[in-house]
Amino acid sequence: MRRLVIAVLVALALLVPAGAQTKPFQLALVSPVQLVPPEQSISGLRLSLIYGENRDVTGLDIGLAGRTTGDFLGVQVSVVSLVDGECVGWQHGGFYSRVAGTLTGAQSAFVTQAHDATGIQWGFVNLAGEMTGLQIGFFNQAQRLHGLQLGLLNIARNAGGHPVLVLVNWAS
Repeated sequence: MRRLVIAVLVALALLVPAGAQTKPFQLALVSPVQLVPPEQSISGLRLSLIYGENRDVTGLDIGLAGRTTGDFLGVQVSVVSLVDGECVGWQHGGFYSRVAGTLTGAQSAFVTQAHDATGIQWGFVNLAGEMTGLQIGFFNQAQRLHGLQLGLLNIARNAGGHPVLVLVNWAS
């Protein structure tokens, strides 16, 4: 049964013509030891046994560590989740989630980090350049906050007379 599943997954990866830049399936051991080269995009399912890397990913991304060097759209669940471009959807890293561009949606991990975020960040440590929405964690920091922070220590540089507060912080 296991061999049949693997054969079907490999067949799915080969369905798209060789010249196509987007493939429906990725199985990665450690990039570049993966079915689809890192410079190609995935639109479907990416499974990263240890570490997978692709240009753009749309769909479901599951693994130990995954990196998208372009944009991500969908759900990413890994111990370490990395997006170098924009992210729309939910990014969950058991330990670390990072979006170098704009996050629109939800981000969760022990440590979350986004250049700009619209939505929610929840983790032990939450970091954002510009945060529009909600941060929930032990330590929350935003250079510019348009929303609410709930945590033991909250820092919002644009919060006027109260840039550092315990339990709750807010700014518009």
